[in-house]
Amino acid sequence: MHTPRRKRIKYVMRIKKIIVPILAAVILSVPFLAATVKKISAANSLTVFKRVVIDAGHGGADGGAVGVKTGAIEAEINLAIAKFLKAEFENNGYTVIMTRVDNNGLYGDESDGFKLRDLKKRVEIINSAKPEAVISVHINKYSLSSRRGAQVFFKPGSKGSEFLARSVQNSLNLMPTAKRTYRELSGDYYILRESNYPAIIAECGFLSNPDEEVMLQDETYQKALAAAIYGGANAYIEYVNA
Repeated sequence: MHTPRRKRIKYVMRIKKIIVPILAAVILSVPFLAATVKKISAANSLTVFKRVVIDAGHGGADGGAVGVKTGAIEAEINLAIAKFLKAEFENNGYTVIMTRVDNNGLYGDESDGFKLRDLKKRVEIINSAKPEAVISVHINKYSLSSRRGAQVFFKPGSKGSEFLARSVQNSLNLMPTAKRTYRELSGDYYILRESNYPAIIAECGFLSNPDEEVMLQDETYQKALAAAIYGGANAYIEYVNA
């Protein structure tokens, strides 16, 4: 499935016009949460402005989920979307740190415990970078093949992570290809739990849905996902630094 270039441009412009007032309205409608976000921004005042970490989930021996129709490998799709997301941020003046830039994992050898070593290395990169935001890119899989769409998870108890997730989720929900509206959810995942900075996991779709599996391998659709994630993340970062 291809998204026409003109439609995608209109879509990106629509995000920029819509997502900021949506996020501002949500935040300002709850004074306590707005104050919390401002405290988060103040606490990170020494962070270099406009720096993000993009984490392409899995890699190497850990390929992640496998598509039901074509056998697509999650790790490879994650990396492709992550690279397009990197370009979106860099084209708008951000410094971007990638946890991985190729199909290799970060665990060293494949001995026992390699997955945990991989995750620890990612967290080390994240916390050393001191970013404004952390975006971990993944693809979902579910027992029901009818389930489809992008969903965002945030660190439980972290208001910064929650607001970042809400902004990105709202942006993904605005995609012309979105078949349903999701809400951001808290998730007890290692990358989120161990990050010292606002972090989210963006599950970009379901490899268990045959149609979406095909879409997720399409470069035009990958770029559209990257544009949507960037639009939501940038709106959050601009707001907390206003």
